[in-house]
Amino acid sequence: MWQGVQEDALPASGTRYAAHRHAVPQHASLRHAATQHASTQHASTQHASTQHASTQHASTQHASPRQHPAPNPERLPNGGTFRPGARSNRLPEPSLAFIRRAIGPGSVEVPATPQPLQLTDTSPLRHWPERERPRERLLRHGAAALSDAELLAILLRTGNRGQSAVALAKQLLADSGTSLSRLLTTEPEQLMRMDGLGPARATTLAVVVELARRVLVEKMEDSILINSPEIVKEYLGITLRGLAREVFVVIFLNAQHRLIRADQLFAGTLAQTPVFPREVVKRALELNAAAVILAHNHPSGLPTPSEADRILTRTLQTALGHVDVRVLDHIIVAGGQHHSFSVHGEL
Repeated sequence: MWQGVQEDALPASGTRYAAHRHAVPQHASLRHAATQHASTQHASTQHASTQHASTQHASTQHASPRQHPAPNPERLPNGGTFRPGARSNRLPEPSLAFIRRAIGPGSVEVPATPQPLQLTDTSPLRHWPERERPRERLLRHGAAALSDAELLAILLRTGNRGQSAVALAKQLLADSGTSLSRLLTTEPEQLMRMDGLGPARATTLAVVVELARRVLVEKMEDSILINSPEIVKEYLGITLRGLAREVFVVIFLNAQHRLIRADQLFAGTLAQTPVFPREVVKRALELNAAAVILAHNHPSGLPTPSEADRILTRTLQTALGHVDVRVLDHIIVAGGQHHSFSVHGEL
């Protein structure tokens, strides 16, 4: 309702004007009021949003461990620390007494103290301490520091079921009368009859002896044998020692007493060997030898020459002398002992 204007005092045309003139302020007032109301609502919304953001920011700040550091770590008995809420803690080195106190009596089964491995000959070598294994000991101290059984164990590589390689080596030595030379000079066919030795191991042992013999042959080839009796004895020891039957060997030399060839010409039984002087002379002529060294073994273990040995030596001296071939020595090998006819003045 418009106030301050009397409707009948205005002309008809002015009525519309007055109404229009007075309606403008009222319409503007309404728009202003609406604008203020919208501004108020917008301000309220912004304030609410600001409060919500502040609340979230405060919550985030409260959750951050940097703003609220954890309490000081608690020190545990027996060392170590514990910080509540931490992802990880440094624990102490536990002792049985500490575990019992922490958990309570009767709650912990204490394991038995492990006992060190008691090594015997039945233990596989892989279970032995590394410093005690034959191969490692050889590398550290040299082959001379090892026993015969340990050296054999390296060749055998493995043992049998319930028996280490060292135990097997000891057994083989015992079966050979504790004689390493007898074991190594045994024919492979006989070795394979022994418990624990198959074709592979038997041939390995045979190869070792043959390599040693060839090394000594090279030494003899480079030496004047009349001046090197020890090399001859070493060679004959490798060749004849430990054999189960008698064999007869002739070493043929040239005019400078250097090695031409060493041949095993005859083999016999446990007690005797048939020797044919004509075959010895024939071989000496084939090789154009100027001198010979005769040798044979005594499986009985005694190097003392028999009367038959003395007769054979004189017979060969006479037969070879007819073709200008000298007999420099006749050596008998028995175990680790030697008998030289030359040294004893029996030539």
